[in-house]
Amino acid sequence: MGELETLGRKFREAVTEGNLVRFEEGTEYTMTHGYMRTALENLHCMKDEVILSRERDEWTIAHKKWVITKGYYAMFHAALSLLANRGLKSKDHESVPVAIELLYCYPEKRKPDTTISNQVLDIVSLLNQTRGARGKVSYQIYPDKRDVDEGVDLVINNAEKVIETARDIITKEGG
Repeated sequence: MGELETLGRKFREAVTEGNLVRFEEGTEYTMTHGYMRTALENLHCMKDEVILSRERDEWTIAHKKWVITKGYYAMFHAALSLLANRGLKSKDHESVPVAIELLYCYPEKRKPDTTISNQVLDIVSLLNQTRGARGKVSYQIYPDKRDVDEGVDLVINNAEKVIETARDIITKEGG
């Protein structure tokens, strides 16, 4: 099965299971910008945690795990804003990268914008990596220090970029 067929199957499953649903018509703008505001709030909390923990010489695994979580949620809400810009909302984390890739890289009835497609593919990749990093450190009593440090580097280096890219895409599309 090809990539497009796999994406389409996963998308249909998410819709059938009720994990992807349409917004009430006319609310796309409000929902898109609401998710983006939440992404920015998570980003600011992540940055504050880094600064305060380092200033107080408390840059521990516990603080780093929190930074990974906030960074992931910043990226996740930026991705939700892209989904909302297409009139959809998600009730789970797994369907969001599938849906935005399908909707932005393989749009119906028109040729995809190559620049936007590449930007969305980058967001999908980073979101999936970060979700994996968050899972590695959040659901273990004693997470591996290397996993924690790699996760922190991933979110610190990419959360803001994901938000800015999502915002640029939404602006290009008039959202």
